[in-house]
Amino acid sequence: MNNWYQLKQTHGNSAFSIVWQFASYMNTDSDLAKLEGFGSKYYNMPGFSQATYQSNIDSVKLNIDWMKRNYDAVHQQLMNATSDTEEPVEEREPFDGRLLESVIPSHYDITLKLYLDEEDGDRQFHFDGSVDVTFTMNGTTDVIYIHIHDTIEPDTSDDMISVTLANAPGTDITVTRTERVHKYEFLKIYLESALEHGHEYKLTIESFNGTLLHDDLVGLYLSNYTEDGQQMHMAATQFESTYARRAFPCFDEPALKATFGVTITHRNTRIALCNMPVESTTAIGDWNTTVFERTNVVMPTYLIAIVVADFYSVETVTDNGVVFRVWSRKEEVENLDYALQTGSKMLTYFEDYWNISYPLPKEDMVAIPDFASGAMENWGLILYRESALIYELGYNTEMRKHSVAAIIAHELVHMWFGNLVTMEWWDHLWLNEGFASFYEYPAMEFAEPTWDAFNQFHPRDDLYRAFDYDDSWSSRPVVNYVGWPDDVRSQFDRIAYQKGSSIIMMMRTFLGYDTFKEGLRDYLIAYQYDNAVSDQLFDSLAAADERNRGDNAVDVKKIMHSWVLQMGYPVVTVSRDGNAIHAEQERFIMDPNETPIDDGHDYKWHVYVTYTDQEDMEFVDPHDIWMEKGPVDFSLSDSLSDDDWYLVNIDHKTYFRVKYENSNWEKLATYLKDHDHTTIPVRTRSQLLEDSFSIAHAHQMDQVYSIKLMEYLVKETEYLPMYTALNRIGYTRNMLSRTAAYSYLETHLRTIINNNYWEKQWDFSHHEHLAYYKQYDAIVNGCYYGHGDCVATSISQFNRWLDDMTDTSIIHINLRYTVYCTAIKYGPDSLWERTWSLYDSDSIPSGERSNIRSALACSDETWIVRRYMEYAMSKNDALNVIGNVVRNSAVGYSLAWEFIMDNWNALKDVHGSGIYSVVWTFADYMNTDADLMKLQAFVSKNEFVPGFPQSTSSSAIDKVKLNIDWRERNYEAVYQQLVEATAEPGEPADREPFEGRLPTTLEPSQYDVTLKPYLDEEDNEKRFSFDGSVEITFTVKEATDLIVIHAHNTLTVNTSESMITVETSGPPPRSVAVQGVTYVEKYEFLNINLDSTLTEGEDYVLKIESFTGTLHHADFQGLYLSNYTEGSGNDLKHLVATQFETTNTRRAFPCFDEPALKALFDITIIHRTSRVALCNMPVASQTTSGDWNTTVFERTAVLMPTYLIAIIVADFVSVETMTPNNVLVRVWSRREEVGNLDYALETASEQLTYLEDYWNIAYPLPKEDMVAIPDFYFGAMENWGLITYRETRLLYNPANHTHYRKHSVGSIIAHELAHMWFGNLVTLDWWDHVWLNEGFASFYTNHAVNHSDPTWDVFNQFDPRANIYRAFDYDDSWSSHPIVRPVGWSDEIWSQFDTIGYSKGSCLNMMMETFLGPETFYEGIQNYLNQYQYDNAVSSQLFDELTQADENKKGINVSEVMDTWTLQMGYPIITLSRDGNSIHAEQERFIMDPNETPNDNHYDMGYKWYVPLTYTDQTEMEFNSPHELWMNMTSTDFTLSTSADDDWYLVNIDHKGFYRVKYEDDNWDKLAAYLKGNHLNLPVRTRSQLLEESFSIAHAHQMDQVYSIKMLEYLSDETDFLPWNTVVTEHVHTRDMLKRTAAYGYLERHLRFLINNSYWESEWDFSHDDHLTYYKQVNALKTACYYGHQACVDQTKTQFSQWLDDINVNSINVDVKDTVYCTAIKHGSDSLWERTWSLYDSDSIPSTETSSIRAALACSKEQWLIERYLDYALMKNMTTTIIGDVLRNSAVGFNPAWEFTMNNWERIKEVHGDSSYGIVWQFADYMKTDADLSKLQAFGNKYMTMPGFPTTTYENTVNKIKLNIIWMTRNYEAVYQQLRDATQNYTYSM
Repeated sequence: MNNWYQLKQTHGNSAFSIVWQFASYMNTDSDLAKLEGFGSKYYNMPGFSQATYQSNIDSVKLNIDWMKRNYDAVHQQLMNATSDTEEPVEEREPFDGRLLESVIPSHYDITLKLYLDEEDGDRQFHFDGSVDVTFTMNGTTDVIYIHIHDTIEPDTSDDMISVTLANAPGTDITVTRTERVHKYEFLKIYLESALEHGHEYKLTIESFNGTLLHDDLVGLYLSNYTEDGQQMHMAATQFESTYARRAFPCFDEPALKATFGVTITHRNTRIALCNMPVESTTAIGDWNTTVFERTNVVMPTYLIAIVVADFYSVETVTDNGVVFRVWSRKEEVENLDYALQTGSKMLTYFEDYWNISYPLPKEDMVAIPDFASGAMENWGLILYRESALIYELGYNTEMRKHSVAAIIAHELVHMWFGNLVTMEWWDHLWLNEGFASFYEYPAMEFAEPTWDAFNQFHPRDDLYRAFDYDDSWSSRPVVNYVGWPDDVRSQFDRIAYQKGSSIIMMMRTFLGYDTFKEGLRDYLIAYQYDNAVSDQLFDSLAAADERNRGDNAVDVKKIMHSWVLQMGYPVVTVSRDGNAIHAEQERFIMDPNETPIDDGHDYKWHVYVTYTDQEDMEFVDPHDIWMEKGPVDFSLSDSLSDDDWYLVNIDHKTYFRVKYENSNWEKLATYLKDHDHTTIPVRTRSQLLEDSFSIAHAHQMDQVYSIKLMEYLVKETEYLPMYTALNRIGYTRNMLSRTAAYSYLETHLRTIINNNYWEKQWDFSHHEHLAYYKQYDAIVNGCYYGHGDCVATSISQFNRWLDDMTDTSIIHINLRYTVYCTAIKYGPDSLWERTWSLYDSDSIPSGERSNIRSALACSDETWIVRRYMEYAMSKNDALNVIGNVVRNSAVGYSLAWEFIMDNWNALKDVHGSGIYSVVWTFADYMNTDADLMKLQAFVSKNEFVPGFPQSTSSSAIDKVKLNIDWRERNYEAVYQQLVEATAEPGEPADREPFEGRLPTTLEPSQYDVTLKPYLDEEDNEKRFSFDGSVEITFTVKEATDLIVIHAHNTLTVNTSESMITVETSGPPPRSVAVQGVTYVEKYEFLNINLDSTLTEGEDYVLKIESFTGTLHHADFQGLYLSNYTEGSGNDLKHLVATQFETTNTRRAFPCFDEPALKALFDITIIHRTSRVALCNMPVASQTTSGDWNTTVFERTAVLMPTYLIAIIVADFVSVETMTPNNVLVRVWSRREEVGNLDYALETASEQLTYLEDYWNIAYPLPKEDMVAIPDFYFGAMENWGLITYRETRLLYNPANHTHYRKHSVGSIIAHELAHMWFGNLVTLDWWDHVWLNEGFASFYTNHAVNHSDPTWDVFNQFDPRANIYRAFDYDDSWSSHPIVRPVGWSDEIWSQFDTIGYSKGSCLNMMMETFLGPETFYEGIQNYLNQYQYDNAVSSQLFDELTQADENKKGINVSEVMDTWTLQMGYPIITLSRDGNSIHAEQERFIMDPNETPNDNHYDMGYKWYVPLTYTDQTEMEFNSPHELWMNMTSTDFTLSTSADDDWYLVNIDHKGFYRVKYEDDNWDKLAAYLKGNHLNLPVRTRSQLLEESFSIAHAHQMDQVYSIKMLEYLSDETDFLPWNTVVTEHVHTRDMLKRTAAYGYLERHLRFLINNSYWESEWDFSHDDHLTYYKQVNALKTACYYGHQACVDQTKTQFSQWLDDINVNSINVDVKDTVYCTAIKHGSDSLWERTWSLYDSDSIPSTETSSIRAALACSKEQWLIERYLDYALMKNMTTTIIGDVLRNSAVGFNPAWEFTMNNWERIKEVHGDSSYGIVWQFADYMKTDADLSKLQAFGNKYMTMPGFPTTTYENTVNKIKLNIIWMTRNYEAVYQQLRDATQNYTYSM
């Protein structure tokens, strides 16, 4: 236990198996308490098997039951059988095995001969010996009792045991007989006459022999190790506590001290060591006899030590003249230096500290290969387990180093506490171990001052561990009588060590440092070479206190009796009234259900209370008061306000917890978060976290306050508080693991961990001790909670390790399990399969198999987890694997429970009662009534089965009930707090204003950047990182002594002296001294403070000589790592790419990272010769050194912002051409894709030339590279001269790809090239004007595409759906935002890159072009580009240029108009009414959902707009130059040219204004009638507009749906793509409303008829190359098949069956394959479904098609198949996905899906947690009757009180159904009649 962390570090998860071995031998309550204490401490540690733990707990309990039932009878029977006398057998209780007080030993002469070699024949692994013991009589006796273990056989024949007067040889006292008392391990020597008081005698035992056992490593035992492949043998000892008797007969009690002379006979191939130096050595043959000096001090037998081994040493002499040696086997001797230096230094420290010399001439420390304890403090010969003493710099970790230093310190403290003064008996063990534990920290601080051991580690290792052990009724008092050896051993626990240390700290605190030290020295002097009890310590301390404080001295004995004579500790509950505090105490018990023990104690303590408050802030010398076993009152500072906090138990130096009232927890949390948290000491910060989590876990306060306290941790830089929070969150995490709150907890913890994670990342090359511990915790927890970079790094390292599992350097030794589990959890299925294959074939190295076995259970894939458990059952390993699944897999709980229940009998047959322990594991995660019912049902079913553990089951049920109580008390508040804590900045209304803009004092003009990325294995530990330097020339715009630039926290800047310099740029350069560098995390600022002020107007150069960063793969931001495979897929390739927009250049190099701060750039890239480097400009030069190239790029020809810089380093190839305007265009890709680049090359060169010519503004760079990146986050990025694309957005080959891909590639190239003018040439001034970049790029995309591919007719066929319809859908809600709005924080900036910035921006440009006229608009834009080229602009400057261009034409004030469109969100709907030829127009904002709650978060103008109306009528039919009229934020009237009442009119011609139009019903009718037979007289955009608006306005309940149905009727003659595409998209709501009604059949028939002509136009022939025909064709096939067009259905069944015959060859067109799958299943036979299902269920479907087939299986019209499929979904935990598929795809799916969901709700909820509610809300899209509403409300009424129920979402869903009911009431009858009438005369049967 003392060396657990070291064991875990060395052996990984296999270390747990060491602990489990003990269970076979544990059979007492104290044994059980020890094991449970271990479990409670480490049950959340990765790799801990709760199933195995619980199994061992149950095993120990069974052992205890066996002992209670059998021990006494068995013991008596065995004693009777082996006793030589008729004496009655003594009962075990009470212990009566203490030695006679009359026999006092004074000296031993011991001779031992050890047999270790084969040459010793039968004697090998035995020893012989003799012993002489001189003793003095303090009374009389005729029987000598001496200890001897059963393993020692003395020769008791005549004269072999004798007693003589010590000073009178030959005066024998006759030994009459001897007797072995096995019960007490006594040898009784009966004498003929009594020994007399005061005389000195010598007892001689001439001969005894024993066996060098290796099983339990105690006594004189055999130790083995290998050297050079040969097994070596040695002997060592472990005599504490009662094991000296296993080596020689002795008086084996701690108070019976003596001197010792030791002689060892051993082979001369080994040396012998003992407590004293060697006196002489004689050799006889190959045997040496080594005689050791007599000990110069008296000591108890347990401190004697012997080592016989072939060992080597290093040595030194301490400053005080003590020879100090450290020994080990030969192979480890070079790793002893740290122990030597540290040990010698600490020994001297203690001598000087106590001013008491170390009394022996030497101190040996020996590293034993197999040593049971961590170490043993034998005087002069301290023995250690090897791993506790050996530290190899560069190989062992800082954890090992810490462990070595701590255990050396601990053992050396014992030289004074335990050796110099020894406890009188084992009940006072804390006098040894408590002091050794406490004083190890000052020694570490002396030897390693940077570790801050007392503040950072004492609470972690002592105080908190003691708390955990001592909060139960299974604890024990510090001082309690023990006798039996196993009871003695049980004293070596956390009470003696950690609680002992903690109450020693408490004594030092209330006595004061100097008094405490003085009293301790008095104690050491008074009892040196003697023994003591606790009261003698207390008396010494009290005497010192009286000397120093006189009448103010405290009664130490009275105080401390309350702490050492009763177990436990108090929680002090404090309450505040003004500045008055009332404090109460009670014992703190973690489990309120635990049965108390009535042991006669009152459980009240004398509590030393220290306190301070926010006004006082006194932490060094706080106020104090005593609680004398009762309540107490005290006062805070007089001036303390009600809003200020107070603190009690400062720095946690007294052994109790503090429970504040809620308001004080709140104040402390707020203070830590909003103020300088370091004003509260680190121990106190940790204490607040420790107490709040633990007290909440004990159900004594609300958990939400510990969650609030955690929020400040994002800025915590110390180790201890972060460790405490991450350690104590475990219970809360388990409670949240299956709830909606869990994802928020993960997000919150990732945020908290993030800064610490990035501080060092995975670089362990440093030797910063505290940084190492922080780093370790950050990685372990970062990976556990899904930190992106941690996950990516784990996957990368794990793959590399799987490639070469002999390379132990790939994964850090302490992180192996973390890496394995994380990689499995987040990696692809193929990674699990590969790992599994290696594990199953025994290819995993043996040392890692346990870790891998646990890690394989980390998968979150249902089918994988199920498969793994089935394997485990087949291998009889279910106990381990199922436990791992429950702990490690996000989906594991439900799957494992189901698996156990389904396979219970088989599991029970194999594992017996051990299987119950796995069931109890689930209790840790159960916290709902449904969970409790499951567990109770299990217990009810099994409780009468033989072997059922009743008490354990009751405990498990009680635990679940407590968990339910916790959830009911805490869940909602914790959930809400986590939601608020993780809300994106800006979500709360009171978000802190952004103040992170750079100062305007400096303006950069030129950068010189050098970067060196490391991508290859040869780069070793630097792999996937980069180095760099940067020089920035800037002009001072305003005098300042501060330089502020951006640097992300992932960039490590070397800020040491001379690494950052500033000097003037002009000759001669003049240096400006750097005073200091600080980092502002909040704004990512690097602040460089200067000694003097920079002169306004002068140019300077800032040089940053060195920075480093990591090439991250997680978020594809900054300078990042991209991976791809080549060849067969096994050749993993790496490249470097960049994505700097918006604020990520600072991740690659320090810079002024704002768009307005443009500069010139010189870029140099150092890279391997196996790759090319690309940048914005061409290569200027390249030099080669070895296998590295240095590529220098030309200086950028133009000024540009940092976000447009781009870098690629990759093994890529290109195709190229030269444009007519002499621009080099190249397209790059990985080698395998080079055949797919021609279209992009041709298109880009054409479009670039077109845009140059269109604007008459030359492209200013000499080249334009376009690069296809395998994993690029965005579609593309417009870096000037080096545009980067996602592969799928740039690669096109007509042989391999469809027209959909071609359209996407052509459009995105056009978009990015448009940016060369809009964004690059003229750049937005700040990110609130993103639309100036993206809106214009989107608008001019159509111009460029129309030039390169004119047949596509993009303006008419694609622009509305890509821009206006998308923008309408996004902007019709109160969750939208203005196109121009203030943004600052990074997430706010990113939110600008949305449909508003792109599509609405494009629409506003089209609207401006329309109302200004194309020529005026062109002129104004061209002026804008020329005026602001190489500069920045805002929206008003654009509007000014347009106004000026229109000045002598229409005279429009563009700013006045466009402010109404850009500064408020939304758009208007224009409602028209006609009276003759007069039209009246009204405007209001269009909102899709009339129930949506308006918000006033955004600036608006009353939601009124300047609307440019355009109109025509049936008489004029003027679509090219329609009438124009302005609505000036009001209503308006206008007059038509027609006077015929039957004529229609149209407003917003071709939908070029960003508004909707709602006509009166009569005009809709006229338009619908006109379209039938005359549709080509209306432009295609207008036809589509009428369809889009009629459906959308009806959906918004603002007109009758029947008019959109009437509009459909002309479609049988429609041959254009856009109108049909609009119908397919917009009629979905109507379709869903009509499902499950009589009208739906008519709708199907109607659409089959309408699509018929389009279907037959091209059918399934895709061999043509007509772009628009392809789009129409795909649209027609999807629609025809969906509505059951027979020819379409028949074709899908044929194609689907052909594919099933050979599923590895799929000739189905990729753009219609989902339609083919679904239609074939929907209209196919049951056997087709069965065949498809069989292939899917057996994982035979190609992975690329599984999701499509899964959805298609839900298309069946057979209800029994749907019900079967839903049952499968439940079994596979896929309900959320498959229920959605069924609702969307199956004509009969709604009712069975609803019934299934309701019938299985508890199970679904259990599996999917709170996300399950989302399944129910899906039904609302199809619910439209009162009966439907009642069903949903019944569900809501039943579950709305359950924790996690989303009330707001439920209310919104109810409102949606109510709107659907209103729709049905308003529309159904008319729609039904219209559809019936429309289809009545159809003669074609489809």
